[in-house]
Amino acid sequence: MTSNRYFLLYCYFCIHCCSLKGMQIRQKEFSDVIVPEFPLQVKFANELVDLDRLDMYERFDRELTTLCYMHSSTSLAIKRANRYFPILEPILKEEKVPTDFLYLAVIESTLNPRAVSPAKAVGIWQIMPRTGREYGLEVNNDIDERYHIEKSTRAACKYLKDAYEKIW
Repeated sequence: MTSNRYFLLYCYFCIHCCSLKGMQIRQKEFSDVIVPEFPLQVKFANELVDLDRLDMYERFDRELTTLCYMHSSTSLAIKRANRYFPILEPILKEEKVPTDFLYLAVIESTLNPRAVSPAKAVGIWQIMPRTGREYGLEVNNDIDERYHIEKSTRAACKYLKDAYEKIW
């Protein structure tokens, strides 16, 4: 799981779940394309996303626009969310991880439990082999618990809490 993907999580979450305040529409005179409304303020996991940083603003704007026009990907994610969120959400609550992080799994794998990245990260949470072993998952030639929804979710929660402790 990379920090760039966490930003994508912010974008996806804000589009589908945040209450957006102070919306404004940006439209170009030379274009017939309708540009989606852009929030002036976004909160994720009870923390304000710094949209004053130009790089954050531009990445958020790009993701917002992309998701608005990639209907098939968005529809697939919503269908899978209806299947997997009821499994994932109670685990996040039990582990005391903000449920906003459900959308990290959406960004990492589009909630595909069989997703495999070119870097060999697998499962809904896209956990690397070494990271999986560090967080208690069995990963070898015969068994790979990174594909197990509940076990990989608990490992992802531990990873996220450890990452948060390192930052703060």
